[in-house]
Amino acid sequence: MLLFLTAIVLAGDTSHFYPNGTDLRLTVDSTTLRKCPKWRPGEGALALSAESAIEVATRFHHSLSFSSVTRFYHWRFAKSTLVSCSGDRWFWVVTYEGSFDETLLGPGSGGHSLECPGTIYNHYPVLWDGSLPKPSRRSPDDPDRPAETVADMVEMLESDGKKFTPMLNTNRWPAINHGSARTSGG
Repeated sequence: MLLFLTAIVLAGDTSHFYPNGTDLRLTVDSTTLRKCPKWRPGEGALALSAESAIEVATRFHHSLSFSSVTRFYHWRFAKSTLVSCSGDRWFWVVTYEGSFDETLLGPGSGGHSLECPGTIYNHYPVLWDGSLPKPSRRSPDDPDRPAETVADMVEMLESDGKKFTPMLNTNRWPAINHGSARTSGG
């Protein structure tokens, strides 16, 4: 059984985003943010509107080919969140909510035993220059990737968290995913 975990991994001023159903990693770090304008609240308009960030993330989201059971999810825009990094550098996180949709399984799929969480989330960082960080392919031994399978979770727990990075820092990101790394129900 595949576990669906929100894939935002934090390491200092570096955030990794792993969209569910892909082998991609989007990384925001100080080098990435250096090319973006500085801003402080109360010092003028935002360099990139939420509307523009949503358009960028939507184009990227619709360009993805989802694998595994994530292709059986109906995706919709959920929210955009303004995130501060390094004090005066900012980026948007645009969140898509996926709801499991049995009708996408196709005709004759009744009686399936597929257990999936009712709702999962994909998060896309949009920089204030109107771009996403360049996606890279992640490998199974990516030290920052979140645990994705039951075997990964067992290995993570047995290694005292050293094998995989915890999937969500709920102290910093609870509003991104409604306060939990995994949400069940519809």
